[in-house]
Amino acid sequence: MARQEEYLLTFDIGTTSVKTCVFNRKLENIASGAEEYSLHAKEGNIVELEAERYFEALVSGFDAIATDAVRQGVKGIVISSQGETLIPVDRRGVPLRNAIVWLDGRAEKEAEEIAALPLHREFYHRTGLPAADGLCPAAKVKWLMDNEPGVYRAAHKILLLEDYLLLRLCGRFVSERTIQCSTGYYDTRHDRWWDAMFAALHLDKGKMPELVECGEEVGTLTAEAAQRLGLPETVRIFAGAMDQIAAAVGGGNIEEGIVTETTGTALVIMATTDGDGFDHADGVIVYRHVLPGKFYYTPYCPTSGMVLKWFKDTFCTEETKAAAQEGRDVYDVLCEMALAIPPGADGLVALPYFTGMLQPENNPSMRGIFAGLTLGATKAHFIRAILEAVAYMLRENLEMIERRTHVDIREVRSFGGAAKSSIWRQIKADVCGKRLVTMRQTECASLGVAMLAACSMGWYPGLEEAAGAQETAALSMPGEKNREVYDAGYGAYKELYQATKEIYKRN
Repeated sequence: MARQEEYLLTFDIGTTSVKTCVFNRKLENIASGAEEYSLHAKEGNIVELEAERYFEALVSGFDAIATDAVRQGVKGIVISSQGETLIPVDRRGVPLRNAIVWLDGRAEKEAEEIAALPLHREFYHRTGLPAADGLCPAAKVKWLMDNEPGVYRAAHKILLLEDYLLLRLCGRFVSERTIQCSTGYYDTRHDRWWDAMFAALHLDKGKMPELVECGEEVGTLTAEAAQRLGLPETVRIFAGAMDQIAAAVGGGNIEEGIVTETTGTALVIMATTDGDGFDHADGVIVYRHVLPGKFYYTPYCPTSGMVLKWFKDTFCTEETKAAAQEGRDVYDVLCEMALAIPPGADGLVALPYFTGMLQPENNPSMRGIFAGLTLGATKAHFIRAILEAVAYMLRENLEMIERRTHVDIREVRSFGGAAKSSIWRQIKADVCGKRLVTMRQTECASLGVAMLAACSMGWYPGLEEAAGAQETAALSMPGEKNREVYDAGYGAYKELYQATKEIYKRN
């Protein structure tokens, strides 16, 4: 008789959709789907959603992909989730109001109050966050206490989104530590609640859930959840991780020397470090790692792929129409145009700081620049310069990580839309002088939490073995041929920033 297949069910709770994946014991994604929902946005930077809508999307998303064989084989469930979305609940776990979505910025006044506290001088060195803003849960909970005191008093627990869904699945008020590390009231450096912040804001720490480790088993399905999902009550529930951190895990970024980078709208880089990094006054985000005692050093650059999108939308109408008629991705067309221009873009250099710079230097007043224009410059020159500028920005931040962590980066693993372009990947590899790889599994956040749960279930002895079992999809090796021209271009890129960085501060 054939052995019954065993599966892990993952839910990746995003801003506007839930991605559902089913993984087998080899951590192969055998089925996946997405269920969307629409947020409620109002004046005053208010963004909310009924908490039950998240659970409904979770259930319907699974229903859409579940076969009888999958339902029979699911042995565990684990979640990756957006951070910072708040849901106050009563003792029965019933939400007392709509979820306050992470995008909600209504708590600006409360964020200013936090910034005015003497305690705020310690904020970065305790939390790893550059500053409290209106999106920060510490400010949102203070807003709730000040503006909806009845809700605040009635709240038995104030949960984040992952916590709420774990509650719906297994009936426990628990929270894993990575989802809490961006709240502003979690002491990431010392891996515990920041008691002094609760006291300074007059918040009740007793309203916080019980802390557990990433990948820890927290229970089994409740009778209600089992009935809604069509699964047995014996299915085990595991704590997961914040989505960005889960994606790093899925990309094998669990030890020093391997870095993950996501080039989407922004450029987000994550590096595992055994050192804490909290004493560097450079404002680089430091997240708690899924492994106790480790951290993710996380440089963030607000505009990267967005610059190429801006150029496409503004100047490439003909190329966009032609790509649509041919059934091609317009970004593939643009990258092929760039390939016709030699490395270094014939001296055209771009600074991609269209909305300011955060890393490696905090200069929010900085703006984008194209320099070195000649009468021979074409659209293709601009596209090449943009691709190279993002690669230069990546190199600058990788060099900062190596200086700060004292670890040599041996490999960069690429996610995001730009990772699909072999041309852009090769430019990054050549500019940075690093191996660049993409992963065969594209849903890396889902894979990351599946790896955590698989280790807890005994399918793998540890994360290192689970990560080692994952295959890469593409490899771009740095070439020697273009090293000299890219080193010169990188030097011009840095000199251009130094020469212009004060100009916009005066305007």
